[in-house]
Amino acid sequence: DQGEVMRGRLRMQVGMYLRELAKGTPEQDLSAAFLSYRTDDLRPLVLNRWREYLAGLSDDDPVFGPWLQLLQLNGDEFPARAGELLAAMVEQNGDLSKLAAPQSLNGAVPRWNPRVLEALQAKQPQSLLDVADAYGDVFIAVQREWMQGLTQSAEEAVSPDAVVPDEDARHASINSAVSRQLRRHLYQSGTPTAMDDALASTLLNRPVRDRTSGMGGAIEALHLNDAGSPPRAMALEEESTDQVFQVFRRGSSIDRGEEVHPRFLTVLSDKREQAFLPGQRRLGLARSITDPANPLTRRVVVNWVWQHHFGQGLVRTPDDYGTRGQSPTHPELLDY
Repeated sequence: DQGEVMRGRLRMQVGMYLRELAKGTPEQDLSAAFLSYRTDDLRPLVLNRWREYLAGLSDDDPVFGPWLQLLQLNGDEFPARAGELLAAMVEQNGDLSKLAAPQSLNGAVPRWNPRVLEALQAKQPQSLLDVADAYGDVFIAVQREWMQGLTQSAEEAVSPDAVVPDEDARHASINSAVSRQLRRHLYQSGTPTAMDDALASTLLNRPVRDRTSGMGGAIEALHLNDAGSPPRAMALEEESTDQVFQVFRRGSSIDRGEEVHPRFLTVLSDKREQAFLPGQRRLGLARSITDPANPLTRRVVVNWVWQHHFGQGLVRTPDDYGTRGQSPTHPELLDY
């Protein structure tokens, strides 16, 4: 339920994220967990999703084509050129009265979404920030209409007096191809605000997330410990995406240094240039530890066996083979 609440809020906040993109807010670092959100806080994950989503659209997209084309205009020339561009798009749409009835499910749509153009022209944008606000207003209106339409449809099922005739104008805002075109960018799979419950739960306000995560933990404990729970084998699957890793200076995830690649300790391996493959970092580490060419693993095992049998290992500090540990009492025997 809370996942749907979160998605609903994000669909009402499109303008807020477009404003950040209009201001040139850089790509957000998602490696550090954000522990607390308020309802009106910007979610870095969602901002990055909008950035990537818009970058994947073409500039002839009926809804976001105007945004992408206005994005190319220079600052001083923006107001005049934006007005010219929008006027040209309206002209390209032609006479909208010649299109099929707006509530027709199969009605034709013009080249550019009329609701977007109308909002942009009414705003008379002086900058890309005004464009973001206009888009935000459009998507707020579309989301509200959809929510109200769903409520109305549900009421019709229980109250004969609430039935809305098919020809009623209210159906036009729900069924029109123009409005469906807008809702596609809010609800279709792959859009920034279409996410599963697991991802949406990471964006919840702190008090809500604490309560829901506690419930999730109780459910997981029930699955594991209930008498009727079937036995399970533990398994691990790594993400196969190629991530970028950087050195954390003094252990701080905010202060980042040079980029590095996941690989085994070079002091214990001659494979200095061989980085672990994406999705196989743990497997690569396991293979490197058990590699016959690894000089340390066998000595550690032998030392623990020796300590088990004789009370003391050949290395008196079995947990530390580094410079702070003791040297073996009989190094040649340990090597043997």
